[in-house]
Amino acid sequence: MLLALIALSLAGNDTEFGTTVAKEGYEVQVYSGKAAIGERGYVKIVIYATDGYRVDDGSDIKVSMKSPPRDVHWGQSTMHIEDGAFNDDETVYTVEVPYRAGRMGEYPVKGSVKFKVCRAGQCKRGRARFKTAVYAR
Repeated sequence: MLLALIALSLAGNDTEFGTTVAKEGYEVQVYSGKAAIGERGYVKIVIYATDGYRVDDGSDIKVSMKSPPRDVHWGQSTMHIEDGAFNDDETVYTVEVPYRAGRMGEYPVKGSVKFKVCRAGQCKRGRARFKTAVYAR
């Protein structure tokens, strides 16, 4: 419950899956990760271009995860454009950050994503900071 209140104060829009950050031209949704102890899980980050924009595939997209909590290990703490995938019309970009947890529990995690969205030859930078959780069962 505390994590839900943190996400609500951060993004203004708490959902069942983590954090949602919405601004003109884009929305970022961050899904919490769930996996068995010692198994690979993923924190999924999805960028949706809105209002006629598309996610710019010519600039770098960077996802940075903060240092993990004790007993959680990132497979990769920084991810770039080539680590994720676009949909066919470049309005959605998805990346999954791998992790493993060594003990059962819920672990809060933080990170950020930077990208650009473009429409009619004009681009704007997007940035979202997020808090979510990973769960080991």
